[in-house]
Amino acid sequence: MDEARPSLRKHRSIHCASSSAQFAPAMLEQTATLRPVVPPSAQANPGQTEQNLSHKQLTGTSLGKAVLMSFIVGGALGVLGALLVIAYSFTPLYLAGFSMVCVLATLGLIGAILFVTGLYPKLEKIGGMGAMLPFTGLPCAIAGAVVGVGMQTGSKGKAAMVAVIEFGLKILLVGTLICCTVSAIFFFAGFDGAVFYTTYAPGGVVVAQVGAPWGDAGGPPMGIPVGIDAMAILWAFLIAGAICAFMQLIWQVTKIPVPVLFIILISIGSVLAPLGVYKPIAQLAGGGFQVLICGAGEAIAGTFFALLSGNPGPVPFISIILLFVFLLVLGIVCGLIQLSRMPSRGDRA
Repeated sequence: MDEARPSLRKHRSIHCASSSAQFAPAMLEQTATLRPVVPPSAQANPGQTEQNLSHKQLTGTSLGKAVLMSFIVGGALGVLGALLVIAYSFTPLYLAGFSMVCVLATLGLIGAILFVTGLYPKLEKIGGMGAMLPFTGLPCAIAGAVVGVGMQTGSKGKAAMVAVIEFGLKILLVGTLICCTVSAIFFFAGFDGAVFYTTYAPGGVVVAQVGAPWGDAGGPPMGIPVGIDAMAILWAFLIAGAICAFMQLIWQVTKIPVPVLFIILISIGSVLAPLGVYKPIAQLAGGGFQVLICGAGEAIAGTFFALLSGNPGPVPFISIILLFVFLLVLGIVCGLIQLSRMPSRGDRA
């Protein structure tokens, strides 16, 4: 009996195969003794992802409760993003034009730490899209894919390769190409680059003088922060929560695959600025909106527009690409750390 039942201590790390392990390409092999401690989402293949997550992981949870929890978790992470945006706006990185990249990288680090400690998978289980759409969820999704494939194949190399293909190529690369294409269309159509540039103060920050981002390279004017608008924190919670709740509803009703949903959201973000939608929302909610994955689309499109126009040049666009590479590597490393804590396939058998 003792040999047939693995100890809770020995297999506690299996809990960290997050809901994002849905990106694994095939059904994970599970023995009867392991099934109780492996999240249902870790047993999903891409064709079953949305169904498994909606009906297995959320078993006993009504649609209304799932949407509500997504709103609460997404709003809370939106507040975290807004606070980081405000904090970084008072550093030299703000006028240098790199504060938002640092905000997103910081969120990725926070998500990675929570994944390794086993907390973020639990948050994803509770909050669904509220935990997946903010940038904290991106490295966790990548790590979950690594864990899922590693458990199936017993190969860390294959697990890392699948993560690179599924996220690096299928989501990030495709999303980037779409955003760059959209940006190029607006550029050659004669749109003013100011529709992309951050010519306004981020939500929650009161500005005074005028500075120039990206150092001496030029660029649009940007206010120098001198105070904080606390109401933006409330708006960050409400807007981030509302978007996450809406996407939770769409996801569960339409059962659209999550990788496809991510690409759609990134692509939508690239057209929000030229359509005049991005600026008022970002001014109102600040980081609560900008730290969602749709904000990545606006960042890609805006920096690529700057690259095409030569003002301020290629540096902002390169910084966004390096951010994605950093998050991809971070997620793979976290997944490999979790795999190293798990028993080998022979031990599980």
